[in-house]
Amino acid sequence: MAKPVPKQMAEKLLAVTEQVVQPGGPVRINDVVDATGISRSTLYYYFESAEELTRFLLVDKLAAIGETVQKEVSAATGPTERLVAVLDATLRVTTEQPALASALLRANLAGENFGQQLRETKEVVFGALREIVQDGVREGTFIPVDVEDVMALIMGGVAMASLDELNRGGPDPAALRHTVRSVIARGLLADPTSFAL
Repeated sequence: MAKPVPKQMAEKLLAVTEQVVQPGGPVRINDVVDATGISRSTLYYYFESAEELTRFLLVDKLAAIGETVQKEVSAATGPTERLVAVLDATLRVTTEQPALASALLRANLAGENFGQQLRETKEVVFGALREIVQDGVREGTFIPVDVEDVMALIMGGVAMASLDELNRGGPDPAALRHTVRSVIARGLLADPTSFAL
């Protein structure tokens, strides 16, 4: 994006993200105009295409995921509590704005390039998971597992559970949280009765 978006305009755009984002493709400029009152000419001044505007909105979502995970993991103690904090933070951001989360997931699966922000956010989430699983295996809290496989399983499980909930007509955050916690967190525990999920 060549031109920095003014703060007031960015706030207007981000406030309607969930309303205008399209899970299967870029936002429709007319929908953004109707939702924000920002003219088409102004939008095209700052964004060369609908795809670029969509990328702007999705990068903000990535930043929110990274910030939430970082904050909640730093407040938790012990591998199990920290793992649950990562899962809860990821699910919370996903279920707060399901259409946007779905669009982000689909774009990521399709290989959409979000540049530095995507790399930084992935490192926040995956870096936290890597450290948590390694600590848990080393301490004997988690069963001996391949860390990279577990990370892929966790993120894949969260993504698939989120998509499944969306396809059912809207996510149930409590049910989704319980399912992911039960299947993933309990599956890693050397003693599944040691932690109430």
